[in-house]
Amino acid sequence: MRTLRLCLPLTASAALFLAGCSSSSNDPYALHSTPEKIEWNSDSLDIYPNDVRQDPSRYDGARVAWAGIIRSSDAKEFGDGLLKIHSVFEHRYFDWEQDQVHGKVRYGLSPRGEGLFETDWVVRKIDPDANAEKAEAFGAPGKMAIVYGVPDQVDADGVVHLQYRFAQIIDKKNYDTHVFDYGRFGEPFTYLK
Repeated sequence: MRTLRLCLPLTASAALFLAGCSSSSNDPYALHSTPEKIEWNSDSLDIYPNDVRQDPSRYDGARVAWAGIIRSSDAKEFGDGLLKIHSVFEHRYFDWEQDQVHGKVRYGLSPRGEGLFETDWVVRKIDPDANAEKAEAFGAPGKMAIVYGVPDQVDADGVVHLQYRFAQIIDKKNYDTHVFDYGRFGEPFTYLK
């Protein structure tokens, strides 16, 4: 995994070279919080959903970080000010970079990925007005998510379930799937715009 992270600056340089002169810059993905930093240092970026589908027992206890687009979120309130949210994501390849475009951070997800994955996350209500409806709006379909977790099962339809560890939710306006088409690390990529 450390070798993979060392290659990211080289990938960023190549992407910038291919894009030519523009009003944007590519930087490594910036971690948003202390919990995300903890996960980042413990999770693998190069284990993918299809790896887990092909041999689930091989990845018992493996900690992964996957990017995807939220397809659905269903929240329920339960005791002690807690909310449980079940979310389904469409996996997308992510280059773990962020672009600064006209002073705003944007992420370039690939239009391709490796199918569906899901997780159940539990959050504590901090705002007394928080409810299931607001939790579902926070995890609304179409938003980008970076989910850190441990694969624990694959259902009959091939959906990989992750034991939740952390998630970073990113608004629709802050990502694009029409800039680069790429796959797993080391595979060729195509500049689309």
